[in-house]
Amino acid sequence: MSQRIAAAVWVKTEEEVCLLFGCAGLPCGGRGVGVRHVRLLAQMTVQEKFGQLTMAGPATPTGSDLIPLAEKGEIGSVLDLTGADNINAVQKAAVDDSPTVCWRR
Repeated sequence: MSQRIAAAVWVKTEEEVCLLFGCAGLPCGGRGVGVRHVRLLAQMTVQEKFGQLTMAGPATPTGSDLIPLAEKGEIGSVLDLTGADNINAVQKAAVDDSPTVCWRR
């Protein structure tokens, strides 16, 4: 499966995603990759896909250094950030403030 995920970074169309995951067209023959996921992968740029694979940890206690990265879609997960307000601020930046949130397209 990891080879498929690595290859998914480079696909550009729904058909390529279906070929990669062995689907028989949309909605992917019930093989666990739904139509929404196929369309999402096809819409994402390579930069967005790599951003989703990137883990980051805060350099400041509040994680304020992570907000610009989240806004640009350059991180996919956050490690070692504590406090609900701090976590919510980074999540809000990623979801609400990011111009590259491809699942909203």
